Amino acid sequence: MKNHYSDNKIHIGLVLAGAVTAGAYTAGVLDYLFNTLFIWEEQYLKDSENIPQPNVVIDIFTGASAGSIASAVSLIGLAKDSLKEVNDPYSDEASNNLLFDTWVNFGLNNEEDICQHLFSAEDLKAGKLDALLNVDFMDHLIDKVVMKTRSIEVNILPTFINPNLDVLFTLSNLKGIPIDLYFDSDKRKVAHTMSYHKAFAYFQNNKPASDLSKLNLDLSDEHSVRFFLKCARASGAFPIGLKSISFSNIPKDYISANLKRIFGDGFKFIPRVEDDYSFIAVDGGMTNNEPIAEALSVIGKEFNKNYKLIMIDPFPNYIPENPFKDKEVKEDLFHIVPQLISTLRQQASFKEKDISDMFDDNTDKNMIWPTRYDENNKPLKNTIACGALSGFAGFINKSFRIHDYMLGRKNCQSFLRYYFHLNEAQHPSSSEWTTELKDRYAFTDASTKEMMLPIIPDFRIEYKQTENNRARFYPYINEENTKGLTFPNIDYHKDILPLEKSLNQRVKAIVDISYDYLRKKDDEATIPIVKKRNELVFIKNFKIKIWKILGYTFMKTVGNRFIARTVSNKLTNIIIEELFKYKLLK
Repeated sequence: MKNHYSDNKIHIGLVLAGAVTAGAYTAGVLDYLFNTLFIWEEQYLKDSENIPQPNVVIDIFTGASAGSIASAVSLIGLAKDSLKEVNDPYSDEASNNLLFDTWVNFGLNNEEDICQHLFSAEDLKAGKLDALLNVDFMDHLIDKVVMKTRSIEVNILPTFINPNLDVLFTLSNLKGIPIDLYFDSDKRKVAHTMSYHKAFAYFQNNKPASDLSKLNLDLSDEHSVRFFLKCARASGAFPIGLKSISFSNIPKDYISANLKRIFGDGFKFIPRVEDDYSFIAVDGGMTNNEPIAEALSVIGKEFNKNYKLIMIDPFPNYIPENPFKDKEVKEDLFHIVPQLISTLRQQASFKEKDISDMFDDNTDKNMIWPTRYDENNKPLKNTIACGALSGFAGFINKSFRIHDYMLGRKNCQSFLRYYFHLNEAQHPSSSEWTTELKDRYAFTDASTKEMMLPIIPDFRIEYKQTENNRARFYPYINEENTKGLTFPNIDYHKDILPLEKSLNQRVKAIVDISYDYLRKKDDEATIPIVKKRNELVFIKNFKIKIWKILGYTFMKTVGNRFIARTVSNKLTNIIIEELFKYKLLK
């Protein structure tokens, strides 16, 4: 029996999880998804009598960390017609795709190596340490994206994007918002204050002026685009490793209205926020790495829509059925500290109410994640190259990012062709599907025997073969016909040794700054006992300035260099071990 909705559209919410450099995989998925929708529109314009009318509308993007950056770049690319399909990642045309240029090239020229930028000590010359890695290249990347928006006059989002599109990025607010709790009825005395550190940058295209809980998104305005990209970058500012982002003059009305949206109409807390709020933001994935519930609230059930949720997650979490079976429980700090960090991270991201909403039987959820198979068609564990080093491996070599981008395209192709379907009775445009179209693009479910029609038909399909009640669509992306899809591996001498040299220079500069900072703190000591302890060198109760001078000179010339060499050697060993484990190193 056909369902009845308020319109015949299929409304989609995209949830893009955090991934650090594995955002290249997410970018590849989006490349294939958007271009499939473009091809559908082109086919319909050519033959509207025989091709079903496009009826898919994307209502919201929600992103965390790398997912936020992918969302922002996608929308700018869509508005500027800069997402031409990447079939050959080594072609000159590939860089014209804004997603590819951002996630695979990092906006750099072909001869440039991202490691040269990340490990450069240029940002440390002023003696200030903002992050372990030099991310100044991000400023150049944002400038490049903005320049592209200037040079292209097209400012029209495609028809499959809701003109009132919502875009939400998760952030982690280091300052926090104090929320006062009162236990007395007249609210005269604060009983307890909590600090709320989850934050959202909530944008809407064509935002109504009356809605104070959202920020206006105008992709034709350079200031709006820069702020949009700044928020996306802040969402991806991985703590310590990448530079945090500061915000100022955030309206109090926006924060209050946003909190009310988050907590619902029953919001009774009283946030203590100044009129022009300022804060420092880091990676949104710390507090909300999969903003699923936020997408559900926008495409929600109250509108009686035929809606689908698609989450793209390069790092889905799996906990074995018996995770501690046959494992020795170790209670020393070297084992407890990593578990503690994992516990805090997992619990911070766990949202009890959202979990119950997500698993409502009426919620149609779909997920695209990295999958690869061996010659026996068994799933491989090391699916994405950028997955090593907790997602930072993509900085090591460009071939890793190329592979993951192309794998994202391949996995999206499989998702659209074999999984993202509705049975004929429930499909809102089933009457437009001719027998010829069904023979080529649809299939019969082996278990239910129902005819399954694709929600987004892939008109790249040329023919279908059915064997053992299973359909196979051709042609399809594989290692034989697609460049860059073969799992990469790099050479120790050619790729790792030069990296170690650059890494050592960066570590040396960081050690110098850290030593100067600690020495300065000693000199600034005001407590007499501490001052006296700092002045005593080698001979008790006797001040010898020369030893301080010699000690400082020794540390700057020999000691710090030794420390840096030791640290960089250990870091390089960790990199080698991780790459070897992922079969990325020859």
